[in-house]
Amino acid sequence: MKYDLNDADVREALEHAFFNSWSQETLRRGDKKEWDPRNPARHQCYISSAVVYGLTGALVYVCPVIDKKTGKPTRLLHCYNSTSENFQEEFFDVTRSQFPFLTYRSDYSKAKLEKNPKQMKRKIGKRFDILFKKVKCNLERILRQG
Repeated sequence: MKYDLNDADVREALEHAFFNSWSQETLRRGDKKEWDPRNPARHQCYISSAVVYGLTGALVYVCPVIDKKTGKPTRLLHCYNSTSENFQEEFFDVTRSQFPFLTYRSDYSKAKLEKNPKQMKRKIGKRFDILFKKVKCNLERILRQG
């Protein structure tokens, strides 16, 4: 079953489902030492955008991350989803909450479409399955409760 990302109830439920699903277990090995339960979205954008794609079919976009102090691009990239080609206005960024805690921001104006989002699942491996199952279970529970 694909969920409709244009449905406001689904979007809100997804936000809560992800927040309750992220963990140190869903981070890449190199990022595990930076796990902070006060900022669970940190370093979760790649895997989360892949899971959103799996649940909704929403397009995946990748954009540069800007240092807020200097205004210059960093080496970091940020991933998010959109239901349309108008990626700057109609987007769903489930991990955007990580940035107020950091000195970075996403530059959505320079986003590029991920050409093969199905490959993301393969790259992520077992962590994808873990997060996908957690999010789907939490999402179904939240939507049932209405």
